Amino acid sequence: MNINTLIKLVLATGIVSGASSMALAAPASTPKAADSTTQITTPLSIDNHFSETATFASNQKVITHRFELALPKGASLRVMPQEENQKILLSEIEVLGHDGGLIGTFDAPWAQDEDGQPLLSYFQIQGNSVVQSIKGSSTKGRLVTAVLTYAGAHAQTDAPTPGSGQSAEKAYVGIPSNYVYNPRLGWHHDYCSMAPDEYPNPFGANANFRGPCARHDMCYAGRVISKFTCDNRLAADMNSNCAYTYSASNPVRYACYHTAYIYWQAVVLAWTP
Repeated sequence: MNINTLIKLVLATGIVSGASSMALAAPASTPKAADSTTQITTPLSIDNHFSETATFASNQKVITHRFELALPKGASLRVMPQEENQKILLSEIEVLGHDGGLIGTFDAPWAQDEDGQPLLSYFQIQGNSVVQSIKGSSTKGRLVTAVLTYAGAHAQTDAPTPGSGQSAEKAYVGIPSNYVYNPRLGWHHDYCSMAPDEYPNPFGANANFRGPCARHDMCYAGRVISKFTCDNRLAADMNSNCAYTYSASNPVRYACYHTAYIYWQAVVLAWTP
């Protein structure tokens, strides 16, 4: 489901009517300087799953931040097929082992302002580092947060655990057992393609969008059910995973709903199966 460009269209034109966004406080950390570096020491394994955040005061048009990775011995970074030979990366980045097998994936680039509104962002690979650039001109003087999410190959299908003391209000929408994840087979096989496979929550657990996106891919590929129904199922499934992950009293749930609405509006407005 190649929707990153469409999401950018929605953001650029301001077509987000009918959805409300709840302001979220910025993470409680000292803002970093633009053009700074975060050294990631967490192991990149097939079972690991984590997010790293970096918060900046937006005082320039483009903010650049380097995430230095501790790659396993013999491992390498690989871009998605549609972005080979491209300098600007809008999609996931795979981590491959010395034998070429998939270790894990860094999710598509994501950044947001202090109100939780997504910002235009892209990756570049420089050696063993992932460099993220964020367009910050519209948020000058405000806080901007970049979120880098990694999921090992065995961790991508896990359902997040509902918050402590909370029971999930909605059923978790997982990945169908017959879905084949292999981006080299095309966009029907790459979850949310050039958009984050998880709701990138800078405050805690991410909501997993892989199941909803996988089902949307399969709905389009089957060419039996109408596009209208496929798109509406995507919205319902994403909202279900937002509600599964975050309690009704957690403002992140409503920011997650807002992001799901942007995905839905992008595919409804411009995407053709």
